[in-house]
Amino acid sequence: MIINPYAFGGGGGGGPTDPYFANVKALLHFDGADGSTTMTDVIGNTWTAQGNAQLDTAQTKYGPSALLLDGATDYVTSTVAGYAPGTGDFTTECWFRIPSTNANNGIFALGLAGTHSGAVGVACFGAGSLQVQNNNTANSATATIPTNAWHHIVVQRASGTLVCAVDGVSVYSVADTRNITATQLAVGGYYSSAFTLNGWIDDFRHTVGVARYSFPFTPSASPWLDS
Repeated sequence: MIINPYAFGGGGGGGPTDPYFANVKALLHFDGADGSTTMTDVIGNTWTAQGNAQLDTAQTKYGPSALLLDGATDYVTSTVAGYAPGTGDFTTECWFRIPSTNANNGIFALGLAGTHSGAVGVACFGAGSLQVQNNNTANSATATIPTNAWHHIVVQRASGTLVCAVDGVSVYSVADTRNITATQLAVGGYYSSAFTLNGWIDDFRHTVGVARYSFPFTPSASPWLDS
């Protein structure tokens, strides 16, 4: 099911609510003290900071801080059975910012380690080109990512079609009806620990059973709702 293209941003605290919040399996705003390695998930899942992954107040899309990664095996990871969408719809998204394109900038992945069968992820390579990892196959996407700016990125499956979009514009689409069994999420990593982001990530969300977007759309101007 594809729902509201604005995907329910707007904060929380007595305001609007996300009617599909029950489908949200991971939600990290990356808010906290500068240098902290504590990654708070609104859903309550445990996340582990790898390498030098830490919160940073120098750059942020929303709130006081964002996740800072230096590209040297830095990422945060969590393993929960409910992350796996099976054959159903899902939406995985975040905001990211990179200072340069001279790195293997892994943005996020569902299934970082292992054989990667049933895994999916996305990264920014070379001169800002985008790459979607789909079931052991790396696919180039028609996108160029400007540096030193925040970008929304989403990988979504809706009724058997897998789409990657940047700033609301689809850049990759393929038929995909496979059973995605991966239960590990990595933010700032892609395919393996050799492909990790040099930059910042803010407001990461993983929704299972719902495809949130129709394309093109305007990304929310507010952080994701907490209820």
